Amino acid sequence: MPVKTRARSLSRRLILVAMVWIGLSLTASGVVLSFIFEQTVREAFEENLTAQLRAVMASLGSDNEGRLGVVVPLDDARYRQVQSGWYWQISGPDNFLLRSRSLWDEALPPIPDAKPGVISFSDLKGPRDQTLRAASTIMNRPEVQGLLIVAAVDTATLDAQVQRFNRIIFAALGTLGLGLAVAVILQVLIGLRPLRRLKNELNAIRDGTQDQLMHDQPSEVAPLVEAFNEVRAHDHETLAKARREVGNLAHSLKTPLAQMALKLDGVGADLRDQLMQHVNDLRSKIDFYAARAATAAARGATARRINVQGVINDIVNALRKINADTPKKAHVLVPPEVTVLAEEEDITEIFGNLLDNAYKWAHSRINVTAVAGAYDFVTDDYVTVVIEDDGPGVPADKVADIFKGQRLDEKVPGTGLGLQVVRDIVRAYDGTLTLERSELGGLRAAVKLPSRRESQLKGKLN
Repeated sequence: MPVKTRARSLSRRLILVAMVWIGLSLTASGVVLSFIFEQTVREAFEENLTAQLRAVMASLGSDNEGRLGVVVPLDDARYRQVQSGWYWQISGPDNFLLRSRSLWDEALPPIPDAKPGVISFSDLKGPRDQTLRAASTIMNRPEVQGLLIVAAVDTATLDAQVQRFNRIIFAALGTLGLGLAVAVILQVLIGLRPLRRLKNELNAIRDGTQDQLMHDQPSEVAPLVEAFNEVRAHDHETLAKARREVGNLAHSLKTPLAQMALKLDGVGADLRDQLMQHVNDLRSKIDFYAARAATAAARGATARRINVQGVINDIVNALRKINADTPKKAHVLVPPEVTVLAEEEDITEIFGNLLDNAYKWAHSRINVTAVAGAYDFVTDDYVTVVIEDDGPGVPADKVADIFKGQRLDEKVPGTGLGLQVVRDIVRAYDGTLTLERSELGGLRAAVKLPSRRESQLKGKLN
């Protein structure tokens, strides 16, 4: 029994890999761009702080009394607005303190790491718990030595710029990612279209509506298509040869058996009956295995969709000519859409035997029906064709004898093996043959055959 494996989609795999790669790439790009932007803005921010610190340093001077103070007011109005986030402060020994009006009555915390002649940067807590970025240095003046000069700005502005840039860049990258995702999906769907067409052609071959793959394929799959068609052609030839050999063997054995049966006429009755039983058994086995060999090939690569109406009409036309001098008439009610998946020779063998049998026993009327869409006649998976006649019929207790090859009336010509051969062929297709009494009074033979592949039927039943 074949092991069922989970179907894996190549399209889904390609799209998934591309999506993951696009997502990772765009995310990494966004992180790198955000980092570069933040560093750039921070450097510009610190350059501005340095300029502000130098402006504070340049504003220092002495008045007429020699006291140190800000002799050149700073132009930026934010230094005059209380708690604006822009601050400067000058502190020194003996509680010397100068500060911007924006600090009002508060002071910036000391910066222990400040060094003379070096501008350093640090983070401070300002009024209202503002996070400040400060530039500081130590400056010596004749009036006061060791002055700590600080210029500080609230980092909320810096953070707002970075956040705004992040929103914009990630929105842009998200839009780009969506566009790339759509492009990938279209590329995969269009690029794998030949494979989907190849799949449809394989399904058509499996259903019997197509014999081989079309040669108009992309160069990447063209060698595979050619190899498949070559293997399929070789299988056709091999199966056909095997069927011919089996048929030749069966015919070669039937002739000696027929001669043996003729020579048994001069043998005693008891011994003749025993030997005749053995001869009939051998005939039955030959016909059975010949049918098995034929239908084994039919269920393989050589099976195709057969129009039941066409086969039955050909057989009925031939039998009408043979029985032209009799009142027997056949009425065929088989829609043209009724098809079965089989070998045409086997379908001809099945309905040929059944119709020949019906013509032999019918008094005047034979009906052949298979109504599309009717209950128990045509379904999605099976097709049932009914052949009935108005002849004497077969008793229910004699049906088993018929399938064993026994003849109910020795006066009617034939070997008695026709229905047995039909049953064997039908069984080989996983179908059924039912014999019942017809409403016309004679025999009703119902043949049920699959209209789909065995794999399709099992897949639907599961």
